[in-house]
Amino acid sequence: MYRLITALFSILLIAGCERPGRVTLEGSITGGAGKKIYLDEIRVGDIVALDSTEINRNNRFRFTSRFDNPRFLRLRLSPDNHITLFSNPGETITVNASSANLINTYEVEGSEESEKIRQLNRRLLKTRREIDSLINTLDDIEDDSALASNEEEVDRQIDSILQQQRNFSIRFIMDNMDSPVSITALYQELYDDYVLNRISDIQYMKIVAEALEEIYPGLDYVQSLSSDASRQIEQYEFFRITSRAESEGLVVETYPDIQLPDLQGDTISLSSLGEKYILVTFGSSGNEESTQFHLDMIPVYNTFHNRGFAVYHISMESDPEEWRRYVAFNEYPWVKVAEVNTDDSRPARIYNVSQLPSNFFINRDIGVVARDLAPSEIRRRLSVALD
Repeated sequence: MYRLITALFSILLIAGCERPGRVTLEGSITGGAGKKIYLDEIRVGDIVALDSTEINRNNRFRFTSRFDNPRFLRLRLSPDNHITLFSNPGETITVNASSANLINTYEVEGSEESEKIRQLNRRLLKTRREIDSLINTLDDIEDDSALASNEEEVDRQIDSILQQQRNFSIRFIMDNMDSPVSITALYQELYDDYVLNRISDIQYMKIVAEALEEIYPGLDYVQSLSSDASRQIEQYEFFRITSRAESEGLVVETYPDIQLPDLQGDTISLSSLGEKYILVTFGSSGNEESTQFHLDMIPVYNTFHNRGFAVYHISMESDPEEWRRYVAFNEYPWVKVAEVNTDDSRPARIYNVSQLPSNFFINRDIGVVARDLAPSEIRRRLSVALD
């Protein structure tokens, strides 16, 4: 899965309870006396240095900052020796760790969210150690036949360990959907791949994004997650449709073409439309929801047609004459074609149409970017794209 917030690996959150807006991070770093310790803010796609201090002779350190919103933070001794924290305004967080290896030794108090992330990271480290140990057992085997046999068993065990990690991450997400810490589980990596790396895992991004938008509508982490989730859903929809079209023997550049007859019997292809944004709709003269959807689309079409928007309206009909009367009565102003072979409609099969009405929003440069949008959402997207 394509990911935006790459810096959220190994995240730890800062919490506490002082004056509203004031965040205090303090603690003890064993073996750290005299060393510099740094505090950074993890932003979307960036890490910004906030402060630094010297650990005193008693191995103690302290930072104070003022934040009006929750923040992901990183505490580090070096670029490779760090932990990440999430602060809520007004919190005081205490971190105790060994300077030799912060991530493996730290404990955190005063921040429930930081402790959750510590547990998430510890679980991932445990998974990594288990897999590394299994792989190392193969290095000592010299006999080729024995190696092949053991590789099969090691692969089986690794698959089991990875599935356990997936299960843990999914439970963590579902238990913490109301907290930004759930984002860290969505973006955790293991051996240069995401723990949640299946197409179906997009659903967890969507669920978390919707939950957090209700609680933190202005938080940049949440906005980025929402954008990422929408982008991946669009990419998946495009991939699914183009794959099906290619299996049907069609050459697909950005979206599968359709060729059907219009009212005059002339074949009109979808690819012949020159507008940048095209709405492909599947409906039926006998379907009330289809009729209402298309009537609601008329003012949207009238507003944006001259600015680069087209509608390719496919009626799934068993009676061509009924379709002609229906289209003439409603006076739809766009391209209108009919598919009378409704039992085995190739366009419907390629576009995976399972119910009417259905629609597909196309950007000619990209392909199918969304499906089954309401007229209000189509208007919103066109307003952003064409205004």
